[in-house]
Amino acid sequence: MDAVQEASTAPVWPAHRWGLGAFVVVEAVYLLASASVGLLARSGPPPGGMITVAIGVPTLVAAACAMGIAKWRGNGPRIDFRWQWSWRAVGLGLAFGIGGLFVTLPAALLYQSIVGPDATSAVGGIYEGVRTTWPLAVAVLL
Repeated sequence: MDAVQEASTAPVWPAHRWGLGAFVVVEAVYLLASASVGLLARSGPPPGGMITVAIGVPTLVAAACAMGIAKWRGNGPRIDFRWQWSWRAVGLGLAFGIGGLFVTLPAALLYQSIVGPDATSAVGGIYEGVRTTWPLAVAVLL
């Protein structure tokens, strides 16, 4: 089969009417949701549940906004984002997630060897002094 025949058999997706402006709106929604959660947080070490809310809520609100824009200005999230369920996709997601750890952990060790054992980070500062149950720790991880 030559290139012309292959091109004619490729699926044709309907056009959508969103783009960079949608990204800017979703990013602004994410930042506003994050700031709102930050304003509601009390000072001092946050409880584990608050960390879960602070991580999850802005992400979910921004994702809902993106899906709303795809439905309003496009063809819906299933078509515009090419969502298709498959076990292969689940396997690839897990493989990339776990594989990312094999890159991140050595990189973190290299970074610590360069800057020394007293290196700090914003994330480390947030979790400093936080004690929680293992189910909540798994929720934060997810």
